[in-house]
Amino acid sequence: MADTTSPQQAAPAVKGGMVPYLMVGGAIKAGEFYQKALGAEIALARPPDEQGRSMHVHVYVNGSSLMLSDAYPDHGCPLESAKGFNLMLVVDDIDAWWRRAIEAGAQSVMPVADMFRDDRYGHCAIRSACSGRSTSRARRRADKRSGLAMTQARGS
Repeated sequence: MADTTSPQQAAPAVKGGMVPYLMVGGAIKAGEFYQKALGAEIALARPPDEQGRSMHVHVYVNGSSLMLSDAYPDHGCPLESAKGFNLMLVVDDIDAWWRRAIEAGAQSVMPVADMFRDDRYGHCAIRSACSGRSTSRARRRADKRSGLAMTQARGS
């Protein structure tokens, strides 16, 4: 994990046009999970504070940047309950990417299948896998709305 406490060290390049910046419970654990599940590279991770929170984790996933941070309610940034989101990951070998994500702990919500729109698509829940916490029934339902979708154009 890249620990950049030196002010002289240049910030890593931001890759992609629109970059998601997610507030999660356990940013460093989430970055480590993305390494296992998606082959991510941690470009930068600010060291955790005395409460174990990191203000910034920057990862590269399949050629794009993803930014993460822990909640800081004491600075006006509380962690809100999941409202539902998806991150779409466009890949060239969806079966290999899917298998790696599931083996790392992601939960299949919609297994990979051929879609009417001429692609293959699957959806997995990643929230509980990142936090490592057991979840309540209501939280598991929210987790299924907040996850990672993968797609691969046919012929790729």
